[in-house]
Amino acid sequence: MAARAASMLAAFVIGCTAWRPALMSHRNALRAIRTRQRAQPEADEECFAVDDWAVGEFAARCAPMEPSQDLGPGQVVSACFRGLQFVDIPTKNAGLERCHAFMTLGARVAVTAVGRQEENRGVDVFIERGQLSPVLRPFFGASRIDIGELTEIAGTPTRGALASVALRVVGSPMGAMRHPSGIPKDDIALSNAIFAVRLEKQRRPPPRDVWLITDIIDTSCVGSNRPL
Repeated sequence: MAARAASMLAAFVIGCTAWRPALMSHRNALRAIRTRQRAQPEADEECFAVDDWAVGEFAARCAPMEPSQDLGPGQVVSACFRGLQFVDIPTKNAGLERCHAFMTLGARVAVTAVGRQEENRGVDVFIERGQLSPVLRPFFGASRIDIGELTEIAGTPTRGALASVALRVVGSPMGAMRHPSGIPKDDIALSNAIFAVRLEKQRRPPPRDVWLITDIIDTSCVGSNRPL
């Protein structure tokens, strides 16, 4: 009787421990699946970034260099900011030349930070000053540019039609390590900013009936003392 009880106890102990390897294997499999699931969004974001670069470079190569009545406000925004993302495609400083052509005088002054005098209006001054302009630097070599929804307001007897487009810009990897001043950053992280781009359809020549950029607004610099 005692021997039978001992054998039954031994069988029970063996049965209780036999399932442990299978349970551990199952747990390890679940852990691996969860790890892959957590890593998947990062992989997707990397793929999206690669796709965005391919789309951006193609757009920069095909973008027009001068305003045209055939171009809508969304096309102007894409041409200018994809051109800044790949500023030296298809030729050196092509992106800056294009922005000079697609901006009003007020927008050019905001970029160059020099007066409206005739000698300051040339494309050479715009390129020289624009390369260091804090207005344009976030777009140079950007990892990703998302173009948001277009809002358009009809024109009136006293002004042309207005349009506004939001841009989400993930900064260049080169800017992840240093501030614009050149001082190294304490932590390495890609910048992420939202911009509002405003355009107006010109009523008076030159040029007439074309869309030009009037403002590039960094929304992080816009404040209000009014409660939301």
